[in-house]
Amino acid sequence: FSSRRRHSRLQGDWSSDVCSSDLEDANDMMACIEACKKCIQDCEECAVECEQEGRDDCALCCRECAKICELCVWACENNSPKMMEICMLCAKACTECADMCEEHGASICVEACRECAVECEKCCD
Repeated sequence: FSSRRRHSRLQGDWSSDVCSSDLEDANDMMACIEACKKCIQDCEECAVECEQEGRDDCALCCRECAKICELCVWACENNSPKMMEICMLCAKACTECADMCEEHGASICVEACRECAVECEKCCD
């Protein structure tokens, strides 16, 4: 790979000059987006269940988590200059949501929130 890069640089062809870390970053971003989308879906479902059971604080936490995940998806898809900060906020919100739901026995979104937190943190490394 490196000799091919050197050869193409000498010829003035920079199109093959793709760094493997750039590909890893793109993969991390796609994993973050997919995890956020799953988290949004599960948090919205969990919020409805929590409301029906009278756990309004848990429902509010799930709705806030879903909104922050929506913002994270938007930031990643639009290459926002604030993407890193938003991804870190998303990771924190998802961790807090998972903790609260676990504490209140609402298990619908716990796994998706934890996965989303992990993927958003990777996106920020």
